[in-house]
Amino acid sequence: SWRGTEGAVAAAQHGIDVVMAPDPAMYLDHLQSTASDEPPGRVKVISLADVYAFDAVPHELDADQARHVLGGQANLWSEYLTTPQRVEHAAFPRAAALAEVLWSPPEGRSWDDFVARLPAQFERYRALGVAFADTAFEPQIAASRGGGSKAGGSSQIRVDLSKQIAFGTIRYTLDDSAPGSQSSEYRDPLMLNSGASVRAASLAGDRLLAAPRMQRVDASTVAR
Repeated sequence: SWRGTEGAVAAAQHGIDVVMAPDPAMYLDHLQSTASDEPPGRVKVISLADVYAFDAVPHELDADQARHVLGGQANLWSEYLTTPQRVEHAAFPRAAALAEVLWSPPEGRSWDDFVARLPAQFERYRALGVAFADTAFEPQIAASRGGGSKAGGSSQIRVDLSKQIAFGTIRYTLDDSAPGSQSSEYRDPLMLNSGASVRAASLAGDRLLAAPRMQRVDASTVAR
Protein backbone atom coordinates (compact mmCIF):
# COMPACT_ATOMS: atom_id res chain seq x y z
CA SER A 1 0.00 0.00 0.00
CA TRP A 2 1.82 3.09 -1.30
CA ARG A 3 -0.87 5.77 -1.58
CA GLY A 4 -1.78 6.13 2.05
CA THR A 5 -3.15 3.32 4.21
CA GLU A 6 -6.78 3.11 3.05
CA GLY A 7 -6.15 0.37 0.51
CA ALA A 8 -4.25 -1.73 3.00
CA VAL A 9 -6.96 -1.34 5.63
CA ALA A 10 -9.66 -2.45 3.19
CA ALA A 11 -7.57 -5.42 2.05
CA ALA A 12 -6.75 -6.59 5.58
CA GLN A 13 -10.41 -6.30 6.56
CA HIS A 14 -11.17 -8.70 3.70
CA GLY A 15 -8.52 -11.18 4.81
CA ILE A 16 -5.84 -10.20 2.28
CA ASP A 17 -2.21 -9.93 3.36
CA VAL A 18 -0.69 -6.47 3.00
CA VAL A 19 2.67 -4.69 3.24
CA MET A 20 2.57 -1.13 4.54
CA ALA A 21 4.62 1.30 2.42
CA PRO A 22 2.58 4.53 2.55
CA ASP A 23 3.64 7.94 1.35
CA PRO A 24 4.89 10.11 2.94
CA ALA A 25 6.22 8.30 6.02
CA MET A 26 7.73 5.40 4.07
CA TYR A 27 9.08 7.44 1.16
CA LEU A 28 12.67 8.06 2.19
CA ASP A 29 13.28 10.31 -0.81
CA HIS A 30 11.45 13.06 1.09
CA LEU A 31 13.59 15.85 2.54
CA GLN A 32 14.81 15.40 6.11
CA SER A 33 14.92 19.11 6.92
CA THR A 34 14.54 22.55 5.39
CA ALA A 35 18.23 23.38 5.88
CA SER A 36 20.00 25.04 2.97
CA ASP A 37 22.47 22.15 2.67
CA GLU A 38 19.79 19.43 2.58
CA PRO A 39 20.10 17.46 -0.71
CA PRO A 40 17.12 17.60 -3.11
CA GLY A 41 14.10 15.40 -2.52
CA ARG A 42 10.33 15.35 -2.33
CA VAL A 43 9.28 18.54 -0.62
CA LYS A 44 7.53 17.25 2.52
CA VAL A 45 9.96 16.85 5.42
CA ILE A 46 10.08 13.33 6.87
CA SER A 47 12.46 13.44 9.79
CA LEU A 48 14.16 10.61 11.63
CA ALA A 49 11.57 11.02 14.40
CA ASP A 50 8.74 10.72 11.86
CA VAL A 51 10.11 7.38 10.66
CA TYR A 52 10.56 6.08 14.21
CA ALA A 53 6.93 7.03 14.96
CA PHE A 54 5.63 4.88 12.07
CA ASP A 55 3.18 2.16 13.14
CA ALA A 56 2.76 -0.53 10.49
CA VAL A 57 -0.56 -1.71 11.94
CA PRO A 58 -3.37 0.79 11.27
CA HIS A 59 -5.53 1.46 14.32
CA GLU A 60 -8.69 0.68 12.32
CA LEU A 61 -7.82 -3.05 12.30
CA ASP A 62 -8.85 -5.47 15.03
CA ALA A 63 -6.52 -8.23 16.24
CA ASP A 64 -7.63 -10.78 13.63
CA GLN A 65 -7.33 -8.28 10.77
CA ALA A 66 -3.96 -7.02 12.03
CA ARG A 67 -2.46 -10.47 11.45
CA HIS A 68 -2.72 -9.75 7.72
CA VAL A 69 -0.19 -6.91 8.03
CA LEU A 70 3.03 -8.66 7.06
CA GLY A 71 5.22 -5.66 7.81
CA GLY A 72 6.46 -2.41 6.36
CA GLN A 73 8.55 -1.34 3.39
CA ALA A 74 10.61 1.79 2.87
CA ASN A 75 10.69 3.23 -0.65
CA LEU A 76 13.66 5.12 -2.03
CA TRP A 77 12.91 6.43 -5.51
CA SER A 78 15.92 7.79 -7.35
CA GLU A 79 14.64 10.66 -9.52
CA TYR A 80 15.99 13.11 -6.92
CA LEU A 81 18.86 10.93 -5.71
CA THR A 82 21.37 11.22 -8.53
CA THR A 83 24.46 9.88 -6.73
CA PRO A 84 25.20 6.95 -4.41
CA GLN A 85 26.02 9.47 -1.69
CA ARG A 86 22.55 11.01 -1.92
CA VAL A 87 20.97 7.56 -1.73
CA GLU A 88 22.94 6.76 1.43
CA HIS A 89 22.13 10.18 2.92
CA ALA A 90 18.42 9.51 2.39
CA ALA A 91 18.53 5.92 3.67
CA PHE A 92 20.68 6.12 6.79
CA PRO A 93 19.97 6.37 9.69
CA ARG A 94 16.26 6.40 8.78
CA ALA A 95 16.54 2.74 7.74
CA ALA A 96 17.88 1.96 11.23
CA ALA A 97 14.87 3.69 12.79
CA LEU A 98 12.47 1.73 10.60
CA ALA A 99 14.21 -1.58 11.32
CA GLU A 100 13.85 -1.00 15.04
CA VAL A 101 10.15 -0.09 14.96
CA LEU A 102 9.23 -2.94 12.59
CA TRP A 103 11.29 -5.67 14.26
CA SER A 104 10.77 -4.75 17.91
CA PRO A 105 7.63 -5.26 19.99
CA PRO A 106 6.00 -2.02 21.17
CA GLU A 107 7.29 -2.50 24.71
CA GLY A 108 10.83 -2.82 23.34
CA ARG A 109 10.85 0.54 21.55
CA SER A 110 12.16 3.74 23.04
CA TRP A 111 12.90 6.85 21.01
CA ASP A 112 15.19 8.24 23.70
CA ASP A 113 17.15 4.98 23.89
CA PHE A 114 17.39 4.79 20.10
CA VAL A 115 18.76 8.33 19.92
CA ALA A 116 21.30 7.60 22.67
CA ARG A 117 22.61 4.68 20.61
CA LEU A 118 22.99 6.69 17.41
CA PRO A 119 26.50 8.07 18.13
CA ALA A 120 27.89 4.54 18.21
CA GLN A 121 25.95 3.69 15.04
CA PHE A 122 27.38 6.79 13.34
CA GLU A 123 30.87 5.53 14.15
CA ARG A 124 30.03 2.26 12.40
CA TYR A 125 28.75 4.16 9.36
CA ARG A 126 31.95 6.19 9.24
CA ALA A 127 34.08 3.04 9.46
CA LEU A 128 32.12 1.55 6.56
CA GLY A 129 32.29 4.71 4.46
CA VAL A 130 28.52 5.24 4.51
CA ALA A 131 27.48 8.79 3.61
CA PHE A 132 24.78 8.91 6.30
CA ALA A 133 22.71 11.95 7.22
CA ASP A 134 23.51 13.78 10.45
CA THR A 135 20.44 15.94 9.83
CA ALA A 136 18.68 15.07 13.09
CA PHE A 137 21.55 16.61 15.06
CA GLU A 138 22.47 19.34 12.56
CA PRO A 139 22.73 22.79 14.15
CA GLN A 140 20.26 25.18 12.57
CA ILE A 141 21.45 28.80 12.59
CA ALA A 142 18.69 31.39 12.34
CA ALA A 143 19.40 35.14 12.28
CA SER A 144 16.86 37.89 12.95
CA ARG A 145 16.79 41.52 14.00
CA GLY A 146 17.71 41.69 17.65
CA GLY A 147 16.01 44.98 18.41
CA GLY A 148 18.80 46.24 20.63
CA SER A 149 21.26 48.97 19.78
CA LYS A 150 24.85 49.62 20.61
CA ALA A 151 26.51 53.02 21.04
CA GLY A 152 26.28 54.87 17.77
CA GLY A 153 22.89 53.34 16.95
CA SER A 154 24.08 50.16 15.18
CA SER A 155 21.50 47.40 15.62
CA GLN A 156 22.63 43.94 16.60
CA ILE A 157 21.49 40.67 15.07
CA ARG A 158 19.92 37.88 17.12
CA VAL A 159 21.16 34.38 16.30
CA ASP A 160 19.23 31.32 17.49
CA LEU A 161 20.76 27.83 17.34
CA SER A 162 18.60 24.71 17.35
CA LYS A 163 18.42 21.09 16.19
CA GLN A 164 15.70 18.51 15.60
CA ILE A 165 16.69 16.23 18.49
CA ALA A 166 17.23 17.35 22.06
CA PHE A 167 19.99 14.79 22.69
CA GLY A 168 23.48 16.25 22.75
CA THR A 169 24.86 19.75 23.16
CA ILE A 170 25.30 22.55 20.64
CA ARG A 171 28.71 24.23 20.95
CA TYR A 172 29.80 27.23 18.95
CA THR A 173 32.68 29.56 18.15
CA LEU A 174 32.79 33.14 16.89
CA ASP A 175 36.47 33.26 15.87
CA ASP A 176 36.29 31.01 12.77
CA SER A 177 37.80 28.08 14.69
CA ALA A 178 36.22 24.62 14.56
CA PRO A 179 33.86 24.05 17.50
CA GLY A 180 34.74 21.18 19.82
CA SER A 181 34.01 19.82 23.27
CA GLN A 182 35.74 22.79 24.94
CA SER A 183 33.88 25.44 22.94
CA SER A 184 31.10 27.57 24.40
CA GLU A 185 27.84 25.73 25.05
CA TYR A 186 24.80 27.32 23.45
CA ARG A 187 22.20 28.23 26.06
CA ASP A 188 20.62 31.53 25.01
CA PRO A 189 20.26 33.51 21.77
CA LEU A 190 23.43 35.28 20.67
CA MET A 191 23.47 39.02 20.01
CA LEU A 192 26.06 39.74 17.31
CA ASN A 193 27.19 42.54 15.06
CA SER A 194 26.68 42.34 11.31
CA GLY A 195 29.57 40.50 9.68
CA ALA A 196 30.15 38.07 12.54
CA SER A 197 30.63 34.38 11.75
CA VAL A 198 29.01 31.60 13.76
CA ARG A 199 30.28 28.04 13.63
CA ALA A 200 28.20 25.45 15.48
CA ALA A 201 28.40 21.70 16.04
CA SER A 202 26.42 19.11 18.01
CA LEU A 203 28.34 16.88 20.39
CA ALA A 204 27.73 14.19 22.98
CA GLY A 205 30.68 14.66 25.31
CA ASP A 206 33.64 14.79 22.94
CA ARG A 207 31.88 12.73 20.25
CA LEU A 208 30.75 14.69 17.21
CA LEU A 209 27.08 14.12 16.34
CA ALA A 210 26.88 16.43 13.34
CA ALA A 211 29.47 18.15 11.21
CA PRO A 212 29.95 21.83 12.04
CA ARG A 213 27.79 24.34 10.19
CA MET A 214 28.81 27.95 9.56
CA GLN A 215 26.88 31.11 8.81
CA ARG A 216 27.98 34.70 8.47
CA VAL A 217 25.32 37.10 9.76
CA ASP A 218 24.71 40.11 7.56
CA ALA A 219 22.30 42.90 8.47
CA SER A 220 21.45 43.44 4.79
CA THR A 221 19.99 39.93 4.46
CA VAL A 222 18.17 39.71 7.80
CA ALA A 223 14.48 40.53 7.74
CA ARG A 224 13.23 43.15 10.16
